[in-house]
Amino acid sequence: MMYDIQEVCDDKLAFAANLTTGNSPVLSTKSVDQFPAGTDALGNVVFKDPGAGRPIDAYVEINTTALASGGAATLQVELIMADDAALSSNVVSLLQSAAIAKASLVAGYRFRLGRVPNGATKRYLGFRYTIATNDFTAGALTAALVPSEAAQSGVADPV
Repeated sequence: MMYDIQEVCDDKLAFAANLTTGNSPVLSTKSVDQFPAGTDALGNVVFKDPGAGRPIDAYVEINTTALASGGAATLQVELIMADDAALSSNVVSLLQSAAIAKASLVAGYRFRLGRVPNGATKRYLGFRYTIATNDFTAGALTAALVPSEAAQSGVADPV
């Protein structure tokens, strides 16, 4: 899958260093700024709603197979929006995966959280990861916003 680097929130985020039950939930290392602060040439407030217009999907791809200390770790991923780049002020969850078992988190596995919904109007978008059962000891993931596969392929989107 091709990614726009400006829309990538985590690029090969290492599980062992970041995704442990002790620091769960974990926020993405980068947020996507949906619009610059300020006004346009006519004095209108610049505002962007990524859910309107071109369909955008939240995707996660496993780059390196996950390993866990006890063998039974799970990962749940959310797309969130917030008022600040650190994703800590007035956080709202937009999309959420089920808890995914470590056995599924193999290199090349990817999943779509869904389409960014209309009304995702806070300035920053990012991801939040919740780890349960055991700590991850290895693995890496990439999380990004991408044009929907239907939009890329020209096939009607079933969503």
